[in-house]
Amino acid sequence: MGHTVTGAGRRWGVPARVVALQFAATVLVVAAGLWWGQNAALSALLGGVAVFVPNACFALWLGRGEAGEGAAGATRAAAALFGQWLAKLGLTVALLLGVVVAVEVVPAAFVAGLAVTLLAPLAVPWTGGQRRGGASGR
Repeated sequence: MGHTVTGAGRRWGVPARVVALQFAATVLVVAAGLWWGQNAALSALLGGVAVFVPNACFALWLGRGEAGEGAAGATRAAAALFGQWLAKLGLTVALLLGVVVAVEVVPAAFVAGLAVTLLAPLAVPWTGGQRRGGASGR
């Protein structure tokens, strides 16, 4: 049922596809930002990176740790997931604040990079996920 294993002919898992889509979205919005100049492209890059890096870290953290058995294991797994999400949120806020304080950004390009990278995971269903109904495609 899972499609997270690697190898020839096998599909990436959802976290890997989300990270890949966010990376591609960041690259595209930076390329579009070059139309308005180097400062706009840098601003778009910083906006995208502020979303992409924490999500990539979160995707790496998702597969770590073993919860154990029973209710106690499920509680530990939920607590670990919540802690990982809080770390991702904290890293996102730190990166956003760091960029806004340290760099003079082009606001429209920065928000465009941020928004496009945040919305990129909406395209996951079109990236070749597992089909229902087995090999016959029913």
